[in-house]
Amino acid sequence: MIGFNKELLNGINLFNSTMNYLSALIDTPIIPLRPEITELFQDYFRLLIKMKRMGAKPNKELISTMLLTILHGVGSIHQNTNVTTRTFNRGEEIVKRLVQYIIKHYTKERSVAFYADLLHISPQHLSTTVNKITGKTVTDIIAKLVITDAEAKLKSTDFTIQEIAYSLNFPDISFFGKYFKRYTGMSPKQYRENG
Repeated sequence: MIGFNKELLNGINLFNSTMNYLSALIDTPIIPLRPEITELFQDYFRLLIKMKRMGAKPNKELISTMLLTILHGVGSIHQNTNVTTRTFNRGEEIVKRLVQYIIKHYTKERSVAFYADLLHISPQHLSTTVNKITGKTVTDIIAKLVITDAEAKLKSTDFTIQEIAYSLNFPDISFFGKYFKRYTGMSPKQYRENG
C-alpha cells in the first residue's frame, strides 16, 4: 500500500491528469503486481529516500513528476491486467457510480438532484444511501473534490483566483471565496499565501 501525506502533496496538481485512473481504481483498488513491476515502483521510492538521506530536498516538480509516473504506471497496469473486480452490493454500487459521475462533472455540477437524476434515483434515496455507506453527505463528497482541485490550482498554477473560480463554474469570485472558506477556514488568497 502506498500513501502520501497532505503536506507532501500540497501544491502538486496531480488532480486532472489522474482522474481517469481514479475512476478505474474504484472498481479494483487492489491490483496484483508481478515482481519486476513491484521492483520498478520501489525504485522510485528508494530514489526519494536516497535524496532525502543525502540532504537533498526534492522540489515539487520532481515529486510531481515521480508521482505522475507512478500513477500513470499503475493506470497502464490496470488497463492491461485482467483483474477480477469485486462485487458491490446495491448501495456500494450507487456510491461507486456517484463518485465516477462526480469525477466527471464536478467542475460544472454540484447539486445532489443532478447526480440523483444521472443515477435514476431520488435525491433523498441517494443522500440516505451515501450517508449509510460512507458516513458523509453527497454535498461533502462533491465539495471534497471541488476543494481539492481548487487547492491544487491555488498552489501549483499561476491562475488568478477569478480564473480558478470560473474553471470550477462559480458565478463569481465572491461566491467561490465563501464556498472555499466554508470548507477550509480560510480565503483562497490566504490559502495561496499560507496554506
